[in-house]
Amino acid sequence: MYDSVVRIPPMPRNYKEMPPLWHLESQYKLSVRYPSGLEWLVDKAGYNQGDQAGRIHKKTGHYIVCIDGQEYQAHRIVYYLRTGLCPDEHAVVHTAANEDKDNRLGLKSCLLKSKNTTIVELEPMIDPKLIGASPEPPTPGLFTYVKNIDSLSEEELKTLNYYKGYPCAHGHTIRNIQEHWCYHCAIKIQSNVCGFDINFLNERYKYKYFRLWEKVKIGHPDECWQINAPGKVSPRRVCFPSYRAFYSDQTSENVNFHKLLYQCAWGDVGFLSVTRLCGNPWCGNPLHMFSRWNRGLPPKRLEPFDTHFDAQKLMAASSAIRLQKTQELIERDYKPSIAHPCEVNDVPDYHEDA
Repeated sequence: MYDSVVRIPPMPRNYKEMPPLWHLESQYKLSVRYPSGLEWLVDKAGYNQGDQAGRIHKKTGHYIVCIDGQEYQAHRIVYYLRTGLCPDEHAVVHTAANEDKDNRLGLKSCLLKSKNTTIVELEPMIDPKLIGASPEPPTPGLFTYVKNIDSLSEEELKTLNYYKGYPCAHGHTIRNIQEHWCYHCAIKIQSNVCGFDINFLNERYKYKYFRLWEKVKIGHPDECWQINAPGKVSPRRVCFPSYRAFYSDQTSENVNFHKLLYQCAWGDVGFLSVTRLCGNPWCGNPLHMFSRWNRGLPPKRLEPFDTHFDAQKLMAASSAIRLQKTQELIERDYKPSIAHPCEVNDVPDYHEDA
């Protein structure tokens, strides 16, 4: 039996009516695979069908989803899908034992606008004993966070769909087996960090990127940056180092100009495509470019952003390479915003082009 006196949560200040049930059912389905309790039914906003829907809100610890530009608490969506009852007049809370706010476990609801409080408790969708059990094998192409991944052997990496391949511009070597994107760059991109210092780039890329950025008329972060390069409808491809050098005889290949700028400022995405949100084929502003790994609106500026050589930095980079401290040197100048990939912002809608 529940207590006769129940404390009903107040109506939240940013209260929004729920979307219609048919709209939710067209995009999400209940899931016992993910703690948000939801997974995507469609490929949308950089996510693939079967990916987890929802991210953790850092202040509240609740999972939230973004629907038509509005944020909603994921456990309210789960309640709606499980019961078919619109929670506009219900407070939906996690049971006391559910400290991690795992939406697969028990939920309680009570009416917000009724004097006679009616409490309904939903049973867990998954046995709590199974939480934290051995996960399913990683899905090819999807990001899998691995603690201390740099210390793993090549055989261990292979079981996780990774391998040690050709270094990216930022000096990382661990890549995805199927799509060849860089593991550490994927974390950087998902953390919404856009920036670079040409002095700290890998030696194979440093001078080539110096020459490449000379062809871009750098302007305000909100503007399109004109690319001054040969081409009829868009800049011609440029011969550049590529991940393919790991298994081919060539160290360079012809790469899309925009993708090169993106991989310098954001990170190496392997053979994934990069699109320009501004639609301008001659724009070289990385803040106008997105790939599948972007999980939020771009930052207001690139940070750091240094396209010129500096003797002191070059000597520091040389010393760091010799002492195997390159990563520590790079992180010293980057803003401290690298986050766990599960805690980053939702991505806006966009379409990728070739």
